[in-house]
Amino acid sequence: MESTSASWPEPSIELFDAWLDAHHIQRHPSLSMVPMSHESAGFCVTARAPIPLGSTLCAVPKSTIFSHRTASLDLSTCPSLAGEPEAPSDIFYRLAACLLHELRLGEESSWYGWLQVLPRETVPVPILWNLKEVGGDDGRKAFPWLKATDAESEMKRQNEEDGLTRAGLRDFFWTLTALPPTTSHSSPPTYSEFLHAFSLISSRGFMLDSYHQIGIPPYCDMFNHSSTSAHTSLLCDVGVCPECGSLQPCQHDELDSNGRPERLEGIEPAYLARMAERGEGEQVDMRAERDISAGVEVFSCYEEGLTSAKALVGYGFAPSEPTRSRISWGPWDILDKSSAGRFIHIMKRGVITAELFGDDKEEDWEFSKPFFRPGGSAAPGSFDLSMDGDGTLSIDLLTAIHARTFHKWRSGLDNFNDQDDAVIRDAKALQAVADAQLGLAGLKRLGDETGTLRPLIRAVVQLLEDRLGAAHRPELSPEEIEKEILGLPASSSLQRQAISFALDERVLLQKVIGAWAGLLSHLG
Repeated sequence: MESTSASWPEPSIELFDAWLDAHHIQRHPSLSMVPMSHESAGFCVTARAPIPLGSTLCAVPKSTIFSHRTASLDLSTCPSLAGEPEAPSDIFYRLAACLLHELRLGEESSWYGWLQVLPRETVPVPILWNLKEVGGDDGRKAFPWLKATDAESEMKRQNEEDGLTRAGLRDFFWTLTALPPTTSHSSPPTYSEFLHAFSLISSRGFMLDSYHQIGIPPYCDMFNHSSTSAHTSLLCDVGVCPECGSLQPCQHDELDSNGRPERLEGIEPAYLARMAERGEGEQVDMRAERDISAGVEVFSCYEEGLTSAKALVGYGFAPSEPTRSRISWGPWDILDKSSAGRFIHIMKRGVITAELFGDDKEEDWEFSKPFFRPGGSAAPGSFDLSMDGDGTLSIDLLTAIHARTFHKWRSGLDNFNDQDDAVIRDAKALQAVADAQLGLAGLKRLGDETGTLRPLIRAVVQLLEDRLGAAHRPELSPEEIEKEILGLPASSSLQRQAISFALDERVLLQKVIGAWAGLLSHLG
């Protein structure tokens, strides 16, 4: 697939270093950017000498973040691109248009020193696999393996919450005739060129603050991700003025009753004074979060709790290291329209989470409540319908399954307190069964006095079995899938990635089904 930068000279680390210096981007003197040593093209960051905990690895002035605020393309001059974004996907699309314009400028772009070390090939994020221009035959065969996996759930979330779709990409592309011509590109861009730019934004962009929104801090984007061995992560003050980007109080601020900017609620004045005195807060930092040994690759954690599915769908890679396994569902995978409304109301009340968890910290949940954890309902309208790889349910998911299993929720029962009490009662009872199974409550069988535990456990198992049965080629055993992977040609990288991802989730589902089915044996 041809990209705008495909014909450029070979990437030059020396040119990039000179560009970083000219733009006052600080790097620790013991860091080096080097070509990747394995099959993947691109670069990584390594340590030439030991770097102690707390050292600043890099500092990027916010004026040097690549975003719609700093790009040379003035969106207001393009009628089809002007105005406020209507959906989160529009932010991605517009930033891709900005990057595409810089790529079309080539050496005339003020960003060229950084652009020339970016991948020349389109990054194969799954939303592009089915497109002939990107995935080809390999992508066409790989995509079905994501069916009924957490990767598919994440793509559905992108579609429903962010509005990110292949159709949306195509529709936006047709507006790009508004892009101004450049010295080396007098004709409008091709779809392949736009997809290349979009894939770079998707795989390298970060949600930074309310001014830049999504952006790429040059050099920070050269660190590869690790969930288990990260040395650093991106630090950015997010509560800046959305009009001018200032962290300090400014003329655009709306003041609260105490005369303080509303956006700075919760930020201590002493912190702002310290930032102003040091000249900080107007930059993005990465600092060593542990000692770094000489000769190792320096890894960053892109996102706290980044699952394999989010890494694959959002960044285009599946981590080779063990990550926190999670199985997710959307509300409509579990609930019908009549029970969904009641579920949303129940979770927004927050009574169930407060009663079951109170002020427990996350490190306590693993030991005190091994089959349940808080979900996402602490944020209004945010629900976490997921299960961890050890069988731990979010309380949101348990509540949704409860709503589906017991039809009285759909028969006009208006007493929400009764429904809160029923979920809390059954959650505690299930926990007692789990404790007995784990030997935490002695070797004894427990009763099901309310008659609700068996149906609830069976509903959990059924939900998992339905997920397993909906997968691509569900008749294959894990051993047969492994043979499929071993039989792939070296060129089938997307199929290998997709099938391996599907295999890991299939093994996980079988393990969790066994764990929940085992609870039934502890009911007398």
